[in-house]
Amino acid sequence: MSKIKKKELQALQEVVNRIQSIQSQLGLYEIEKHALLHEMVTARQQVQAQQADLEEKYGKVSIDVKTGEYKEIEEDETNKED
Repeated sequence: MSKIKKKELQALQEVVNRIQSIQSQLGLYEIEKHALLHEMVTARQQVQAQQADLEEKYGKVSIDVKTGEYKEIEEDETNKED
């Protein structure tokens, strides 16, 4: 069977190894991305729970997360039932 030159084989192997390395890294990034997306869902659920607790305590308010100041959210007159 015929073979390519040793130098050509080495060059080809280097490129193929680089591709495999990149594919492996991309797989790891996807796993990390998946984990981060789950963390984001958990954080959003925590915010929603805290918002519900704060609404129960203070009513419908808009809270400045930097200062802690809040103001009541005025219900639009057109949304009120008679």
